[in-house]
Amino acid sequence: MTVGLHLRRLCWLGLILLSIALFLYRGVYQTIDQSRGFRNNDADFQAYYAAGTIWNRGDNPYDYDTFWRQYREGGDLDWDGVMFYSYVYPPQASAMFGMLALVPPETARLGFIALNVLLALGMCWMLLHILSWYRPIGLAELALVASLLNTGVVRTNLRGQMGLIICSIVLAGLIFLRSRRDVAAGVTLALLSIKPTNVLLYLGYSLLRRPRLMAIAFITTGALLTVAPMLISGRSVVETLMIWLAQIGRLQGTDYRSPLLPYSAVMVQTEILVFRVLNEISPAAKLVSSIITLALAGLSFAAILRHGARDESLLLDMALISALTLVSSYHLTHDMGLLFPGLLCIYLLAASHRARRARWLWGLFLVGLIVLMSVPGSLLTDQVPRLVGLPLHTYYWYRLIVPFQAWLSLAVFGTLLWLKASPRRSGVLMLPPVSLYQRQSSAIGEQALAWTPQQAAADSDRD
Repeated sequence: MTVGLHLRRLCWLGLILLSIALFLYRGVYQTIDQSRGFRNNDADFQAYYAAGTIWNRGDNPYDYDTFWRQYREGGDLDWDGVMFYSYVYPPQASAMFGMLALVPPETARLGFIALNVLLALGMCWMLLHILSWYRPIGLAELALVASLLNTGVVRTNLRGQMGLIICSIVLAGLIFLRSRRDVAAGVTLALLSIKPTNVLLYLGYSLLRRPRLMAIAFITTGALLTVAPMLISGRSVVETLMIWLAQIGRLQGTDYRSPLLPYSAVMVQTEILVFRVLNEISPAAKLVSSIITLALAGLSFAAILRHGARDESLLLDMALISALTLVSSYHLTHDMGLLFPGLLCIYLLAASHRARRARWLWGLFLVGLIVLMSVPGSLLTDQVPRLVGLPLHTYYWYRLIVPFQAWLSLAVFGTLLWLKASPRRSGVLMLPPVSLYQRQSSAIGEQALAWTPQQAAADSDRD
């Protein structure tokens, strides 16, 4: 028994060290090595820098010709084949990009990499902190969080994406809510307005909570963040917002989501799967997609309303809202950090379920999810067709499996919704009341965090 325990510990330790080494080499080192000038995987960062440059000189970054002229001047990328791209980030994001554009491009690029590395490490700390609400942090928990550093989510974001910023905001908001700092949570989550596709559902959740301090702080801060950059820079608020909304409408009018376009395979919202199953992007397909998306949102909020937006179910509620946000609106694979709270829920089920067989099944499910999230998104879109030398994208069955990470995201969302629908299934995810948690923490320290889930794990020996 002692030998087996030591072997397990060595395995966990080896996995932790391997994950850290891979993160430092494949994530940090290779990203810095590729930062000498803009490369093909720097397209979004080049867009950030171009928009920031336009914003700083007082021009309109939402003017299509102005944006593309600056985009081409700022680097060696040429997207003539996919000119459907429109710059649609809101004014507060443009002002933030303006700070990047105050320094030369390569300096800004390295600064953005450094910021994302710090965010990745901070994200790990927040994930471990959240896990500590349920159980003491051991080698298994460290291995879980370290393995997330090597998912495509982290690697892609290090190269110039905003996914880690969004994930960190969500996790910080969750921690503030747990400590009953509703105003701080509302202010923090309002920062999601830099990417508006993430705002609506979190705002809806804040309106379900009592008291309404979180919702008030959310709305007030979001409005100030939107208006303040335009007022400070002397722009017309109404005119800028109208041009921005027009650009969003222009993007929606394109066929970038077509199942025949390989680019759509890196999207993870449910509508992409609907279009590929129906093999078209017709008005009827869009209607079916909208109905399914509304149904998923309705079921999620109905489940939360049925059992209440309580502090005891905070992690599960936020995980469900985050996964719903991912699958219901425009998101790409680098936004899949929104699934990390859901992965914590699945891990807690795997670690604390009463039945041994259920623990193994949940554990295998979790490992499969992390492995698939670690597979490069270009594997099926580019590498496999090139390897076999066949136009695989012309085959219907291949177009169905290529967006495998969209199917993965939908599977995680479905699992969380299934758990939320029945308190009996999600019992190990319930937290003690905050007041009790605080009293225990002050009395006997971190050991008090081994609450009911630990008791359930001990009871599992009888099964």
